[in-house]
Amino acid sequence: IVGVANLTRTLTNKGASTVTYSASASLAGFAVTISPASLTLAPGASASYTVTLRRQTAPIEQWVFGHVTWSSSGEALRS
Repeated sequence: IVGVANLTRTLTNKGASTVTYSASASLAGFAVTISPASLTLAPGASASYTVTLRRQTAPIEQWVFGHVTWSSSGEALRS
């Protein structure tokens, strides 16, 4: 990525109760924004979110790896 990239992903609540997740992200050399930054999902519900990546210091034409973490009380989901 030379400039900015947007990725759309989906999060699904596989549990038996409503849960609110808050997002955080890490990708070396990039500014990462998650929108929306929190999601409240009923049991079985899904919602989409957008990850925006803005290259800052990451080398061009080299792989870098990062993750998005969705946290709620007592659990964290990482992708």
